[in-house]
Amino acid sequence: YYFQTVSTSGTGALYAINTFDGSIKWIYDTWSTGGEAVASAPIVTPNGIIIVGNNEGGMYYALRDDGTQATLIDSLGVEWGGNARASASFAPDGKLYLPLRTIWTAPNAGGGTPTFDVANVYTCFDLSEGASQPLAPPSGQGCVALNRSCRVTWKPIVDMSGRFHHYAIYRATSPFTSVAGKTPVGTVTNINAVSYLDTGLTNGVKYYYAVTSVTTDGAEYKDVVSIGPRTPRDETDLQVVSVVRTPIYPRYWANYTYYSITEPSGFGPYIFSASTSLGGGQNANTKRWPNIGETTTYTATVRNRGTNTWSGTLSATWKVDGVVVSTPSKSVTLAPGEVTTFAINRTWDNLSHDITFQINVTDARSTNNALTTNSKSVAFLTYVDVDMIEKFRENTAGNYPQAKTNDLLDWLNRHMNKFNQMFADAGSQKRVNYGILEVLDNNAPDPPTETIYYAVFPFRYRAFVDGDPRGSGYYNPTDDIDYGLLHEEGHQLGMIDIYQLDVSASMNQVSGLGYSAPNGLMRGCSPFISEFHALAMNHWLDKAHGYYGQFIYNLPETIRMRFLGFDGSPLKGATVKVYQVCERPGIGKVITNQVKFQGVTDNNGYFVLPNVPIDPALVPPIGTGDTLRPNPFGYLAVVGTNGVLHFKVELNGGVDYCWLDVTEPVVSYFKGQTSVATFDRQLALGGAVQHWPPDELTELNANDWSAWAEGSAPGNTYCADDTSRKQVGAGSIKFVTDGGFDTMLRYPRTFTAQWDLRRANTLKFRVYAQNLNSFQNGSPWIRLKDSNGNYNEYQYYSGGYPYDLLNQALNQWRSYEVPIYAPTNTTNGWRRTEFGTPDMAHICSIEFHADTWDHGFTLWYDGVQFTWSDGTSPKGSIRDAKLAPEDSRVDIPGAIVSAAWPDVFYIETLDRTSGIRVEKPGHTLQAGNKADVIGLVKTNAQGERMIDASWASAVEGSGIIKPLLMQTKSIGGSDFYYSSSPLSGQQGVYGGVGLNNIGLLIRTWGIVVDRNPSASPAWYLLDDGSGVRVRVIVPQGGSVPNLNTFATVTGVSSCYKEGGLLYPRVLAK
Repeated sequence: YYFQTVSTSGTGALYAINTFDGSIKWIYDTWSTGGEAVASAPIVTPNGIIIVGNNEGGMYYALRDDGTQATLIDSLGVEWGGNARASASFAPDGKLYLPLRTIWTAPNAGGGTPTFDVANVYTCFDLSEGASQPLAPPSGQGCVALNRSCRVTWKPIVDMSGRFHHYAIYRATSPFTSVAGKTPVGTVTNINAVSYLDTGLTNGVKYYYAVTSVTTDGAEYKDVVSIGPRTPRDETDLQVVSVVRTPIYPRYWANYTYYSITEPSGFGPYIFSASTSLGGGQNANTKRWPNIGETTTYTATVRNRGTNTWSGTLSATWKVDGVVVSTPSKSVTLAPGEVTTFAINRTWDNLSHDITFQINVTDARSTNNALTTNSKSVAFLTYVDVDMIEKFRENTAGNYPQAKTNDLLDWLNRHMNKFNQMFADAGSQKRVNYGILEVLDNNAPDPPTETIYYAVFPFRYRAFVDGDPRGSGYYNPTDDIDYGLLHEEGHQLGMIDIYQLDVSASMNQVSGLGYSAPNGLMRGCSPFISEFHALAMNHWLDKAHGYYGQFIYNLPETIRMRFLGFDGSPLKGATVKVYQVCERPGIGKVITNQVKFQGVTDNNGYFVLPNVPIDPALVPPIGTGDTLRPNPFGYLAVVGTNGVLHFKVELNGGVDYCWLDVTEPVVSYFKGQTSVATFDRQLALGGAVQHWPPDELTELNANDWSAWAEGSAPGNTYCADDTSRKQVGAGSIKFVTDGGFDTMLRYPRTFTAQWDLRRANTLKFRVYAQNLNSFQNGSPWIRLKDSNGNYNEYQYYSGGYPYDLLNQALNQWRSYEVPIYAPTNTTNGWRRTEFGTPDMAHICSIEFHADTWDHGFTLWYDGVQFTWSDGTSPKGSIRDAKLAPEDSRVDIPGAIVSAAWPDVFYIETLDRTSGIRVEKPGHTLQAGNKADVIGLVKTNAQGERMIDASWASAVEGSGIIKPLLMQTKSIGGSDFYYSSSPLSGQQGVYGGVGLNNIGLLIRTWGIVVDRNPSASPAWYLLDDGSGVRVRVIVPQGGSVPNLNTFATVTGVSSCYKEGGLLYPRVLAK
């Protein structure tokens, strides 16, 4: 049997083992390379031939076992980029099957037409005696249209069999996939030939070509893929291709280190990268610019892009800053595609100068007869295959009628001119140009260029690999500019992807909100350069490039926020929590709930962001001098992944969120605010507290709503009142956006909502939609959000998947009703999903979200209202609250606090007719305060009616409740409109007489007849001789009187349950 070893060092071999005794018959060195997990296994054909691949070595062997040795019969090398890891299969029909990276030469069973280019294909080999195979057509076929002729080119084949006879060139005026029945227009017998000139053609006619290889016995592949069209034309045109300055010096060869860091405060860990050294033998002393006084040379390249030979005296003009400095001329003869150069010397003065070169000719196109570069321009390098130029020209006429040019080189130079204009429009002095823009033969190898001297994108437009250069999704046909190309070229200048600062809602674990960074070329490939990048490029005007984004290190020494309320007034005493977008190890880019900083705003709404100390050993200063100093963002990743801070601001129970991305303080720094920079944020805070949603939320109150859309341009997303399209009342809320991702309409903006929705039953709304596309992602989804960022999300489901209800509302009103406590697992209908633990007693906003295909839509909302399970308005008095059924809503204004303990207090009317217990954890009220109380009526475990308060706060004013003097037998009293079903009113105490007084402040007295000071809470028993003993609850820290002593106590009449009965007690103050 046979097996092959494999090693990463390439020392593998094929072993033949004698199965009789296990001895080795022979070893054949295959130089098998790679790992053992994936390796070729040898097979044996019926006639004893062993076939095996040497894995990463890229070679398959056919070996004959001659007993004591292996004899090589044949070998098959795979094409570049492939490997020989597959194991062959031998079929009963005598054919060998092998997955292989090779030239695709034969059609497949699925009807696929061979491209005759290198591909990954499943290959069939006919090993039967006498089998013959046509030679593969030459790969790399191309064609250049000339004047009444076309030059067809190809890559010569390699014929190991010696059967080659000639190349056959076929032509047609329409595309073709077979040469069967066709007569060649020409033949070439030299196997090493690379081209054929087809003459006598008609200008303006589109031609298609294919080349085959014909054997000595006349065999050839008939299936082909024609190239074309190519349209001969009579055109005389010279073009200026490039102007380059020499000597040219290297860009920075920046080496980067990736870190996982936890800041001294404990914030982290997160991932960032920093340039820590230079490669390529560079150091701090590597020369980057000419010395002042040094001679520099500007060389212009002129190319004949026409179809006719240009011969004669070619004169030109050099201008510096618009002034003619030289008028050279020379005698030239340029065949189509050939180039010539002109040069001028200048003394370097380290100033920016516009250098213009112009040829003085009259030809087909005057627009490509001049180019202007700048002495400090960044030189780009790009190579172009000649057939890319041909395909670009042919493709332009039919597909791009608005195109400004059909020449690829002119088109690329238009991009450089556009880039320079965009820099100028943004106020930046940065300029770019092509230092090398050179045309290559399709099959020529990549030139051995030292790319460190140039900005490079792309390195080469390859005729047989790359598609239409205008095929980018960011191509603008009106401008005939691919802004995606300019975006990528911007990276070569160190400009960063601003979209790295975008935050999707799903990344935000704090608020669920998204964020869109400032627009511009480096975010959405917009046709302008942002102020951030314009200033950054000015900062690096006299710096060699090669670094990426380190200009973001330039931050003011102190960064502070000023938070303003909805009306523009400073938010004093607001609590601020700061979070950060970070790339977390094992998680990815996210905003977690880990707080980076927190504090309180001062009297003017200011909040200073603390600086994170920076270890220069981790982030050393770079060659341009940019240094990361202590700053609030911490260890800034140069790609911007942690360049966004998210603020949660809380005031008076209300909460709102805002953002600061690193571009703002960097812009401020470059504009002179190097010491202190302040950034204002206006929030939906500072308004009056709103405890219940209005009866109708969409009634001529657009000012109370806010609108937002991810990816929207400023000012293009808004809401407004609309009295013309409405369903309920006088108007609706119109929501307009150009956003194409998450969008949101939110209420309230001018109030501080603290809605108690525990008794809300449904949310009703009506909606009308206009959208040229359609809605997606289960639009709408509705969120009821509490002050901690937790929320209930409501979305309609059909068949277990989110359903786009808004598509039902296109051009018509639709009404919907959402159950507030909808099931969390419904298959059909409204589903409620909890994010965090939403507190329905403290809802601070309602949000309507929607998403669309493409971007832009308009919605009208009307009749937005909540219905309530109790069906009535909140109870507004203590008496009504005590009479109300269990879980009734309560809204009692200005009640007097009669007594207060931690988490509990009592309120009472001034006439001392009604009082009630209120439970509110963390309240700060004291006896004598006047307070607003919001909540639900409950009966506690001791049988006492109480208010489960969602809101309790002191208001202006105060009051004194005098205690009622009361014998112990009167404490508690009889029933007060008590009903056990439905539960309402206050039950009296066992044996109680007189009016029910539970909840009132009283004073009583008597002899202490029992006590338990060690109980929790401590208590004692009071007997005044009236026949009823009363338990007195002592507050924490209070003293318990001794037995048989006389005591007087002031406290609240209360009760406790024992054995199913209620008994009176006094809660001592």
